[in-house]
Amino acid sequence: MTHMTKEKMEQLPVPLPPLAEQHRIVAKVDELMALCDRLEADQADAEAAHAQLVQALLDSLTQATDAADFRASWQRLSEHFHTLFTTEASIDALKQTVLQLAVMGKLVPHELARSRATGSLPPGWREQLISDFCSVQGGIQKTPLRRPVSLHFPYLRVANVQRGYIDVTELERYELSHDELVKWRLNKGDLLIVEGNGSENEIGRCAIWQGQVENCVYQNHLMRVRPNVDEQVHYLALYLNSPVGIGHMKRLAITTSGLFNLSVGKIRSIPVPLPPLAEQHRIVAKVDELMALCDQLKAQLAEARQRHAQLATALVEQAVA
Repeated sequence: MTHMTKEKMEQLPVPLPPLAEQHRIVAKVDELMALCDRLEADQADAEAAHAQLVQALLDSLTQATDAADFRASWQRLSEHFHTLFTTEASIDALKQTVLQLAVMGKLVPHELARSRATGSLPPGWREQLISDFCSVQGGIQKTPLRRPVSLHFPYLRVANVQRGYIDVTELERYELSHDELVKWRLNKGDLLIVEGNGSENEIGRCAIWQGQVENCVYQNHLMRVRPNVDEQVHYLALYLNSPVGIGHMKRLAITTSGLFNLSVGKIRSIPVPLPPLAEQHRIVAKVDELMALCDQLKAQLAEARQRHAQLATALVEQAVA
């Protein structure tokens, strides 16, 4: 370990200008720091105003009462698209709006939005509880008896299941019997939902298991949702990760000592507005397309920031050369 001592401090060489020049340097630094503070404050005010404007225009889409109102709101948004979506936060807000429009029936062009006056669903849609079209099962509790010895298998923890994807880089293992493996083994296309989290915003996050690891099971803080029709899992995941689905799970969650908890019974009771299967496919495909475009937009922002940083560095280096 490196230590600073009195003796070492006294031996440090300091380039010292004349006293009058010290005063001028300190005064100039104070002036520039005050300018930086004003710029920072102006930037914060501008970002807050920008975020409010973006959200207001996005809300006009989700709150549109009919097709004409929706088209007018979208026209206002599209006219200023390149000046509105210039930050990562604004692009994230756009992503959330895309998901909300999808589960409201507004994303596929020929579908009519849900009527605010009657609360009716778009044509051909029906509302079903998750228990009506899926089986829901909790996971395996970790005990000393599960310590891997001879017949053990990989299992997913809460940390492995993120919103929209599953990370399998680090997997622990459970000791299981063959019958237990059959009961809790994950199939490709199963949806995994996080039971509880200390953060309200992370409650119920979910992702689809893609079969990355053979004979994988899951712990008791995760719940497995398996639709009766395999193809419905993509729309269900989209719905549960949308603002509408997240809001519903937050309302259902039980708070215990700051932890937000969901149960198998709570998940089974969630109502889902289900389009016909063919329309589910179109909605999921459109969401995937728009999310990819949002990710490209984010990447362009990151590249632009990098170029600006390189330019600033070059100018500074030239100024002090």
